[in-house]
Amino acid sequence: AFENKTVAADKVHLIIEHENGFEKHYTQIKYRSGMTVLQMMQQMQKHPQATPFKVRGTGALTFLYELDSVANQGAANNWIYYVNGKRATEGIGTRNLRIRDIVRWKFEAYE
Repeated sequence: AFENKTVAADKVHLIIEHENGFEKHYTQIKYRSGMTVLQMMQQMQKHPQATPFKVRGTGALTFLYELDSVANQGAANNWIYYVNGKRATEGIGTRNLRIRDIVRWKFEAYE
């Protein structure tokens, strides 16, 4: 299913999906030209119900290791992000977004 049609014209959409089926949706994150996934996450921090997250590194080496008080587990489940339904192949500090993109974080095993 193509998820993009419900996102406002000047926004990007963030979804945080937990293992138990619980999801958080941020639908009012204002898009800025050249915005990265990391910048989107930082923008989400301004929301009254912001979801905490922790990263290490900078730029291309920025790595998210905890989201919503749930830490990566290494060999088991880790936070992995998708853009418009496709698993990302680059780090959050360099992955640029486009207007109406949907970023979904899933806590799952990397296969």
